[in-house]
Amino acid sequence: MTNELNIHICRALSNPNSEPIITELKKNNEQATIIEWDIDLYERIIKKYYPDFLQTFLDCEFDIEKAFMGRIFALHKYGGLMISDTMRIIKHIDNFLKVVKDPSDCYIKSSNPHVILFEHFPLDFESFEKISNHVMLSLPNSKFLSFCIQ
Repeated sequence: MTNELNIHICRALSNPNSEPIITELKKNNEQATIIEWDIDLYERIIKKYYPDFLQTFLDCEFDIEKAFMGRIFALHKYGGLMISDTMRIIKHIDNFLKVVKDPSDCYIKSSNPHVILFEHFPLDFESFEKISNHVMLSLPNSKFLSFCIQ
């Protein structure tokens, strides 16, 4: 990851319990740039930087589908840590980011440049073959994410 840290918070589904979580995240990570994303902001980034995908985004029936698309595009453009507003980071973010250097077996880590996706986070008791997009880390313009959006 770069020295400048972007923390992206997906607020697309308007979680009513997210305010204390976001306040705590901001307080504990003053060095980071925190960007709160909603559906309108996702639409603006797609319209400006990924216009070929705008109609697909607009055709999504549910906001959760738009949020899934938006998370990938935001990380691809800016890099950083993307978390859902339902996730609570209880330790300092520097501790959390150590997984970039030493990932355990619950992560999928691509090589050059890094993208980390959590396989079992949060736990999915129905199937451990699904990848969660509640928490993702990436460098800007990752080759992996570029491949995903082709």
